[in-house]
Amino acid sequence: MLAVYRLRWQIELAFKRLKSLLHMGKLRTKTEVGTRCWLYAHLIVALLGDALNQDFLESFPSGAFEAGAQSSLWRVAQVILTALIDAVVPPITLAMLRRPSPLLHKRLANPRRKRRQAVNYPNGRLS
Repeated sequence: MLAVYRLRWQIELAFKRLKSLLHMGKLRTKTEVGTRCWLYAHLIVALLGDALNQDFLESFPSGAFEAGAQSSLWRVAQVILTALIDAVVPPITLAMLRRPSPLLHKRLANPRRKRRQAVNYPNGRLS
């Protein structure tokens, strides 16, 4: 029974890592196709990250930490996922920002939209 509880706890921690590190706690799409793409992409990253975590932990020298200290799976997962994302998404450079971009020009040149108030207050003020 204790082994089943430990396994359940490891599953809970895995889902917590997915939600926190990969931001899987909230869907960002509203369509079925978009949701599938978003979910598949995040699951692929999670599987790649998990495989890299295991390889890293197995190859890491055992005497690299201070006496009694252990590596945190959370920190290892965070470093691996950051490295994985950095390998896929190039960093933004100043030269990239200086390139002419119609969308960037539109966002910087046009004034912000003014939102309508949800409730009309007398004299336009809160009382």
